[in-house]
Amino acid sequence: MAQFAVNVVDAMDRDSMITKFEYDANLTDGWDTTSSNLQVVYGIEHQELSFSEVLFIRTEHQSMDVMATEYDESATDAHYHSFVELRNAAPWSVNIDDGCWRIRRLKVADKTPLAIATFKDTQKQYIPAGNNYLIGCQDGSNRYGSGNARPSEFRFDADSDNRFESIVPNKYEATPPDAGTAETSRIPLCDLDLTYSYASSLTMEGPLTTTNSILNATNANSETNILLVLERRLRPDPNGGTSNAMDDTQNPWVEVDRVEGTVRSFDSTVGKLDDLKSQERSGPFDSGIDLTYSTLTPMDYVGTNSGTQGRHTLPYYTRETSTGTGQQRNSREPATYNLWQPHFDREFSSVMELLSIPLYGYYPSNNSGTLLWQGAVHGGTVRNVAEPGGTHVMSGHRTAMIRMLYPQAVGDTNYPLPSWFPSALTGDAAHYQNRWYRLLEFVTVKSQDELSSDRITAVQRRTPGKVNLNTIRHETVFAGLIDDPYHINPIANTPLTRDVQESTNRLWYKEHKISRDGLDPFLASFTVNLPNITIPGGFNARPFRPLSYLEQPIVSGTNSSNLSVQNTILRMRNTTTGHGLYEARTSADVGNDVVDYHTRNRILAKIANNSTTRSHVFFAWVGLDFFEAHTNNNGNVQLGAKADPADLPSYRMFCVIDMSRLEEAYDPVNGTFDFEKFILYRQLLP
Repeated sequence: MAQFAVNVVDAMDRDSMITKFEYDANLTDGWDTTSSNLQVVYGIEHQELSFSEVLFIRTEHQSMDVMATEYDESATDAHYHSFVELRNAAPWSVNIDDGCWRIRRLKVADKTPLAIATFKDTQKQYIPAGNNYLIGCQDGSNRYGSGNARPSEFRFDADSDNRFESIVPNKYEATPPDAGTAETSRIPLCDLDLTYSYASSLTMEGPLTTTNSILNATNANSETNILLVLERRLRPDPNGGTSNAMDDTQNPWVEVDRVEGTVRSFDSTVGKLDDLKSQERSGPFDSGIDLTYSTLTPMDYVGTNSGTQGRHTLPYYTRETSTGTGQQRNSREPATYNLWQPHFDREFSSVMELLSIPLYGYYPSNNSGTLLWQGAVHGGTVRNVAEPGGTHVMSGHRTAMIRMLYPQAVGDTNYPLPSWFPSALTGDAAHYQNRWYRLLEFVTVKSQDELSSDRITAVQRRTPGKVNLNTIRHETVFAGLIDDPYHINPIANTPLTRDVQESTNRLWYKEHKISRDGLDPFLASFTVNLPNITIPGGFNARPFRPLSYLEQPIVSGTNSSNLSVQNTILRMRNTTTGHGLYEARTSADVGNDVVDYHTRNRILAKIANNSTTRSHVFFAWVGLDFFEAHTNNNGNVQLGAKADPADLPSYRMFCVIDMSRLEEAYDPVNGTFDFEKFILYRQLLP
């Protein structure tokens, strides 16, 4: 709940600073603020930079030098190149000249750090919105005759023209270097070259500070997979308002993404460039193919580049034919993204937007082992959005929706878990059996209509009314409450609330009535014209209860309280498992989740804003009896026996009271109420 709370804060604030929340997990012994007792969670902010594509190359050691490369393969160990492409997933530019971003390489087996590169690019200064940024690194063994390191491009003479074409990156070069010009200093083709630009653009930390390389013979000879972590400062502004803004304690590093790639082996004697296949994401929130909940492994390149160009899109989809002609996209990238982060940096428009709040968050970089990034198991920004696997959909598997809408146990026959429910979670069902949805009853969001009517309300002392879901008796009223042209078209359709998207399967008002009033069991036994009759207050009625409602167990030992949510507006349809009664998607989408978890709740949010389960009108059965009384010596009134009915008979009355008319009944001059003005109907009973 602490993580959920801090995620709510960062969802509303308008800055990009990650909120740090320290809390005492055990309040039974009081509020203990000692650092050893406090636990820390970090709120999820809008994802700015993320990994887009990686390619790790090991050029194997040979017994003799191969003239198709710039370096000597016969010298000592293998040669290594690393290419990491970052993507700006934000709709604004992200600064990279302030030293607030770094990449760490971790050992796959035990997650111990091998190298850290904190970069500060004072040349490009920022990454534009939606653009990619290519970082290259070689192991330091590829050097000019003078001893200085060459740029980190991976070059190979693929067409035997005695020129070393750049295979990675695939940028345009009018005249690639040949054996004669290979010793001439040249400008790196990568946006940031960790080896060539080491002194001015970054600092290297960790056990391998002297190697100037994330990947080299010392740390990669026995490795088949490479794990990288992207981190940013908690507060990206280096000034930050304090003198120690860059201090690791006051402004710690927080992990925002990770990627694991495979080392590609290259035999320069064969020159099979097809083997140099990158691994890439189809978009900023592509969670990869790994289903073990331990890493984020991208999928292999699937483009059509020829082997002489390399099987990758670093940084362009195809090789430039002239400077500036490249298209920044991956081979798996769709025409439009279907994964996005519902993070708006604004006030909520409905309490139902809380369903989209992620459950998990970032963890500090100074943790070790399995705590290095709890998101590696549960969430983080990428996994909070989409489940890993071949098909990436926004099912809401790591959002508050999973806890608020599906508290039932595995194997529940009345309301079984939906088919898309992550299999890794069903074994821990007790973790999800809860009543988080009751929180929604204690928070509120004013609609725009309410905000605009505040001035009028202050004068008239009236609260704008809401539609009572339990008293809607006309389809036109319900159609106005939904007011969603994508799903209903009252002008063209009959009935008014027939779903445009699945006209034969969904009648919104009819389902609302059946869910609320139930089908009459006696009339349902008739087969002609009477099977769908609903009677309010009947045997099978299930009126809408407040979100705080908690049902008592029906049978001893049966915890039906977990299913109390089915008595609220969060209830499921009777016709489709896992399909909310007011979800804005078709039954065919359940399990496919083409409609993302945020968009599908838009009608639910509208209904929550404009409806209620309470009424201003009450039925009252009033009884009046008279008793003897006397005042004792202390002035206290003591009641005695009931008065003789022959003298003072008892009275009983039935009343219909409208509390919305209290203002009309009040006389501010005399300070009195005329009760007859707020009693709509009254009848003396025998």
